[in-house]
Amino acid sequence: QRAAIADPNLAEALAAHVRGQDAALAYDLDDDLIDIPDDHPEADRLQARSVLVRQMLRLASVITVSTPALQAKLAKLGCRAVVVPNGLDERLWSVAPPLRLPRQGPVRFLLMGTATHDRDFALIAPALEALSTTFAERVSIGMIGMIAGDAPPWIERVVVPSLPGGSYAAFVNWITRQPPWHVGVAPLADSPFNACKSSIKTLDYAALGIAVLASDVPAYRGSLADGPGGMLVGASADDWFWAMNALVRGPARWETLARGAHDAWLRSGTLASQAALRRGVWRKAVTAPSVTLGNTRPAKRFKA
Repeated sequence: QRAAIADPNLAEALAAHVRGQDAALAYDLDDDLIDIPDDHPEADRLQARSVLVRQMLRLASVITVSTPALQAKLAKLGCRAVVVPNGLDERLWSVAPPLRLPRQGPVRFLLMGTATHDRDFALIAPALEALSTTFAERVSIGMIGMIAGDAPPWIERVVVPSLPGGSYAAFVNWITRQPPWHVGVAPLADSPFNACKSSIKTLDYAALGIAVLASDVPAYRGSLADGPGGMLVGASADDWFWAMNALVRGPARWETLARGAHDAWLRSGTLASQAALRRGVWRKAVTAPSVTLGNTRPAKRFKA
């Protein structure tokens, strides 16, 4: 994992130990942590870690990434990475969504993410406000994380309770027991950094059994939101308003997309559905010839 090792000396020691055991050191990366833009909310912290990321890429026997765009970015550094798409553990997301989401009451929209998405939220804030003004009690807009500051009055902050150790499994257990939402919203600014991101947000929503509206940007093109489980939306506030408006006025549409999203996740977005691919990657990693520590680019020996 990208942040598992925080000390350069420890990284070197780990690599030496792994190779001494005739084992393989695998390094997984799911963001472009090589070139962090100065305007990133966590630029100071992530830029400081980029040197260590480069070190781990050099030391790794096998590198896995979540997108072809990130694979291409690493190739420019001489690193041969294997694309292993993100997947969600179906054993955690085992609470099946209702076959039919309730039509009574408001259409419930959900935005969620770490509190570093202020710029992404700003893209659709005018559309969300217009939606709330237009439909009043006919819509509900919930938000988990997303922004660092206070939410507008027309947003319902959904507060995640304190979870043991910040456990992901505990979070899944909690969120799958909340009142069901109907539509998951995934805005994303179009930028070189975001172009390397994966579409994992669409998997989160699909696992909840809800329709997905996502920005029409490289990260989401070809995802389940760009097909049976949702719609891609242009960058303007008008584009977002009319996309959400259509789902409020046409519940049959979000019902169809919700079923499509969940089915698409089961087909290709679970760890079980990706088992053969993942098994093949690890099998190649552990059977490839050993690489000495003196090799400055050991990852090149791995052929996908």
